[in-house]
Amino acid sequence: MDALSPTSKQSDKYRDWQRGYRAGYYAGSGDYGCYLHVPSVGGSSSYKSGYRAGYKAGWKNHHCVA
Repeated sequence: MDALSPTSKQSDKYRDWQRGYRAGYYAGSGDYGCYLHVPSVGGSSSYKSGYRAGYKAGWKNHHCVA
């Protein structure tokens, strides 16, 4: 199997990850807390890991704003 050509399953996972990232970034951007607490979300494992990554990124940009 060619590792460079993603299977449809992999691209589905990637799409899930991107959706999770966008949702997480949006949520993280609204979290002004000084301590990172990523809420747990439902969905596939790809969605969840994307959400966590996005949440952290959004939170880093906005956390601890007085």
